[in-house]
Amino acid sequence: MGCHRYPPATYRQALTLHTSAIMRTTQQELRDAEITQAITQLSALLGSSTASAVEIWARYDHLKIRRIVTFIPFEMWADLFKTCQQTPPDSKHTLRSSSERSKARLPRDSASKRRIKRPEAESMFRLLRPTTDSGLGSEALGSVGQPWSRTMAKRRALMLLGDMWRCFSPESAQGGFGGDKSTVWRPSTFHYNVVFDVICRDPSSSVDELLWLHRDMRQHSVQEDAVTFNTLLNGCRRLGAWGFFREIEEQIGRRDEWGITRMDATTWGTLIQGYRQCQDWESVDRCVAQATKACRLWSQAGAARGVKPTTELWSIIVNAYASRDMVPQMLASRNVMSGLGLTMN
Repeated sequence: MGCHRYPPATYRQALTLHTSAIMRTTQQELRDAEITQAITQLSALLGSSTASAVEIWARYDHLKIRRIVTFIPFEMWADLFKTCQQTPPDSKHTLRSSSERSKARLPRDSASKRRIKRPEAESMFRLLRPTTDSGLGSEALGSVGQPWSRTMAKRRALMLLGDMWRCFSPESAQGGFGGDKSTVWRPSTFHYNVVFDVICRDPSSSVDELLWLHRDMRQHSVQEDAVTFNTLLNGCRRLGAWGFFREIEEQIGRRDEWGITRMDATTWGTLIQGYRQCQDWESVDRCVAQATKACRLWSQAGAARGVKPTTELWSIIVNAYASRDMVPQMLASRNVMSGLGLTMN
């Protein structure tokens, strides 16, 4: 039988195309395996109770350098944001314990009696220091192994929010993030609420940061909820930004009238605490009267309207009267509590 023969040029072209296809398939399989391994390692750190924030962010930066951030599952983004809310360790204790451990590890030079520095220690901090295009978080560890702090957590939270928007943008592939535009990467109200909370927990924060993030949230058409306004109110109370505190009250009051966002017991409690802190007693009495009316409405309307009363809210109301030695009003508030079925804690 005769054997069909290809012309030499055609045969070489077909062989080249076949070899290139095999190489592309192999490279894709290796990349898929690498991505799976990297995501699995990050997931294990997030699920571990012993993993530190430094380890988690070092692994995240590794994924960012390799341009595979968009392969992080949507649920894992929420865990990354929650990491920024973790309470940082005591700075003094952390620095003291780390220095004691380093003294115990470093050997002594028998001639000079001086401790010998290991170059691995310095290179380790350089390796774990977060590297970002925007520069946010570049001081997360510092040159001397500075521990995790509120300010660093705030920078990380803002950086995460920016990374999510870059993953969502059509230019994500050109920006080094890979992947196509997908609505699954779009930051939600939950992510913004976490960043608001992280900013409020940092003593070095300013009200301008809250204003900027709130403006950014609206520019991206992300809808606020009750948690957003409660977090903003609490942040303004901590920072003493009473002008913005009153603006937020007006905004959430209008939204409550329009039925967009309902004010809850946390909202009224934060308002009363805030006005008590700035000694605006007229606003305190006004908020107490409105909260009392809303709680009674909830009790009469069967939870269809008004505000569900809580022991925490009424404890705040009683304390507001007790701080001014207004005994009759304090006793009347306790009677209202009893009528609503609440007990003092």
